[in-house]
Parts: sequence; C-alpha cells; structure tokens
Amino acid sequence: MTRLRIGGLVVMLACALGGTRANAQGNDLFHAAQDGDLPRVKALLAAKADVNAKAPSGATALMLASGACHPEVVGALLSAKADVNVKTPKGGTALTFASEEGCLEAARALLSAGADVNASDREGQTALMQSSANGHLEVVRALLDAGAVVNANAGSGLTALVAASQDGHLAVVRALLDAKADVNAKDDQEGFTALMVASQNGHLAVVRALLDAMADVNDKASNGATALILASGKKGQLEVVRALVAAKADVNAKAADGTTALMYATQNDHQDIVRFLTQLIGPALLLGQSVDALRTTAAQGDSDAQFNLAGIYDHGSGLKQDQAQAAIWYRKAADQGIAAAQGRLGAMYGQGSGVAQNDTEAVRWLSKAADQGVVDAQTAVGGMYVLGRGVAKDFVLGYMWLNIAAPKDAAAAKLRDIISSHMSRDQIAEAQRNGARLDRERATGHTGATPFGMPAKRPVPRGTRRPVGHMRCARQNGSAARIARLLLRQRRADWR
Repeated sequence: MTRLRIGGLVVMLACALGGTRANAQGNDLFHAAQDGDLPRVKALLAAKADVNAKAPSGATALMLASGACHPEVVGALLSAKADVNVKTPKGGTALTFASEEGCLEAARALLSAGADVNASDREGQTALMQSSANGHLEVVRALLDAGAVVNANAGSGLTALVAASQDGHLAVVRALLDAKADVNAKDDQEGFTALMVASQNGHLAVVRALLDAMADVNDKASNGATALILASGKKGQLEVVRALVAAKADVNAKAADGTTALMYATQNDHQDIVRFLTQLIGPALLLGQSVDALRTTAAQGDSDAQFNLAGIYDHGSGLKQDQAQAAIWYRKAADQGIAAAQGRLGAMYGQGSGVAQNDTEAVRWLSKAADQGVVDAQTAVGGMYVLGRGVAKDFVLGYMWLNIAAPKDAAAAKLRDIISSHMSRDQIAEAQRNGARLDRERATGHTGATPFGMPAKRPVPRGTRRPVGHMRCARQNGSAARIARLLLRQRRADWR
C-alpha cells in the first residue's frame, strides 16, 4: 500500500539550503529560520528581507522554521506577514511540515494564523495523515480540534486511521476512532483497511482497538486477502491470529489466488499458527475442500493435500480419527520435503502413535524437520541426543540443537542450560562451532553427509569427549532422568 512520505522534510531542507541563491538576504533568512536564530530572523526582516521568498525547492522560511520546531521564529515570520498557506511544488505547507515532525507549538501558531487544516499535497496527503503516520498524538488532537476532516483520503484512498494503524500508533488510533474515523475505510490502491495493515504488521493492541470499534474482520482487500490471511503471513503473529479468530474471522476465506490463512502460515513456516489453525477446526475445512476432493488431490501426489489429509485423520476433523492413516499420509508429504509433516511423523514414531514406536525413525524424521528450521523438531532432536533415544547419547550434539532452538523456544533454552552444567567448556565451544557451521551450510545449501547436517564421523577432540572417571558418567546418567521429565513435560502437548 502507499505509505506516507517520511523524511520529505529532509529532502526539502537539503534543496532549500543548498545551491546558489540569487537573494543573499533570502538565503540568510532560510538559514536563520532553520536554525531557530530569532535575533537574526528579526534583523533580516527589519532589513526588508522577503518573508515569502522561496528556495529552489519551493520551501519558505516559514516552512523551514515550522518543520524544525521553532515556534518563536514561526511567530515572528507570521507577524511579518508570511503566507501561511503557500505551497511547495509538491503541495507541502508550513502546517504539513510541522505536523510531519510533531512540532505542536508551531502547528498551533500556524492554525491560529489561519492555516488551512485540510490542505492536501500533490499526493492528497493532509497534515492529519502526516501526523497520524508518525504517531504525533498531541498534533493529531490539535488538528482534530481545528476541524481536520478525520476521514479525508489521499489520492490512493489512504486515511489517517490506516496510516496510524500501519505503524502501530495505538494512542493515535484511539484518538481518531473517538473522532469518528471510518474504521472500515479502504486504501484504494490495494483495498487495505486499518485492520488489515495492523494485522499484517503484528500490532496486536491496535488490532484489538479496531475490533472493539466494530472493524469488519472478514472484509477483503483487492487481492481477496483478509486480515486473518495477512496476519498469518511473513510477520505472522499468533496472538493477532487468535484475536481475529475470536472475533469470528472466517478461517475458510480464500484470497484471489486460492491462498488460505493456513496455506500462508505454512508457506512462511509459522508452525505455531499452523498448529493453532489446524487444531481449531481441521485442515479440510480450512482449505474449503470436501474430504473426498482432498483425498483425490492427495492421491495425485499433491504434497499440501497429503499433509492436510493427514491432519484430518490425525485430529479427527471431518473423519473418524485414524492415526495409522495419518501416518501414511504424513509419510507421503514428508517424503516430498514438507517440514511440518516430517516433524509430526517423527513425533508419531517417538510416541508409537499410528506406527510402531521406533526412536531411530523418530530421530531420523525429526532431524529432517530440524534441518529445515522447525523449532519444535530441533528441541526434540536435542533432547533425544541428551537422553540417548534412537542415537548414541551425545551432549555436544544435544546442546547444539537446543542452542539453535533456544532463541525461539524457552523449553530448549532451559534444557540447554541444564546440560551445560554437565559439560566442559571445550564441549560447549564445540557444540557452538557445529551449530555455526550448520547455519553456514544451510545458508549455502550445502549439508553434511548425515540428515543432521553433521559429518558422518566427527573426530573426538583430545581430552574433551571422554568422561573423567565414574563421577562424570554418574553425573550424566543422573541428569538424564531429570532432563527426560522436563523434556516430556514440555513437549507432550506440542506433539499430540
């Protein structure tokens, strides 16, 4: 969507203060006004400097003083009959300069001198839009009190409310809503509403305020996207998704290209949103497909359909729950590289759910998902190395995976910190090096010979890998039960 011009003042100042001026006094006046040098401004005005002279950009001394927040200079220029409503070639006025930069006292002085509160620039943007976009609450209030049209829209249809919502300025949003801003007004260019842009950018508090003001949660943009679909995308925020669903967002809604919220979340690897939407009402309903149609598509080899059909069997949504069938379809999707399917299949092998319990297979599939960045799988693999389930016990590899997952998973961080007290500094350093190497391999697309991104045979650094006597063995074995309890308690709900 069209964003308001930010930093336009800087460009105008550079033009206004640079280059050759024909009028030396005018040039001095520009500098003095910009710098807030009131005595110099008064002296120049007394010497008959042209108060309305324009720089090559079209900016006047009044505009420069207004945008630099020098209200006393603004007052002096106004007293000298500065034109309060003159515009630059781009349509900027002294009031839009002041409003964009949040210069409250300058704005008040201009309004008192008759500044047109609803003047718009060449792009249709008003002072209210500028101040709203930049979160200048007191300026917004002053403009509203002076009669600013709250629902004015720029040439693209952009309104002050959409502008404020886009960058999460909650207090401004509330002020605009109190002034009867149209909560469902759209940006004409892309058809975005305030709720859509707030949802897309993850501004939870603004989303809630707009919903409280009766924003249409199921309105669609020009491309058919809803607030829920946008919230499930690149910046995916689970709490925003929850708030929209609680407000009766249509989880079946499709964009013009057929994308649903679940698909968008899956494409952007937001596993928490995928789990929430899937467990809410089931993948078939989310896709808006009948189970039979989904099964036909899955049988034709479509990996997304295979994953979603597996989810139906897994959760019993629209069909009788059947873990064995779920495992079959997860396996088909996992074989095609669907990370979420690999992670779920690994969990099922670990639990013996729908398949014979097999820790080796659990580690194999969880590791594939972990290699693709699935945080839950990284935590689970780390725990299995620590416990020696399906693989030889290896605190170094366990720490590596837990450390990779830790920034996004508190359980992983807790487990990592527990085992670190049972490792030497050299072991921890080795784990960190291995993790860094794995990150580099992912970045370049080159992985090691094993499914864990590690060489098939890792050399044992001298003096760091072998326990020192029976005491270290006892410490590691003694911690395993503690770690197992913590691991199972933290992950049980996630892998159901």
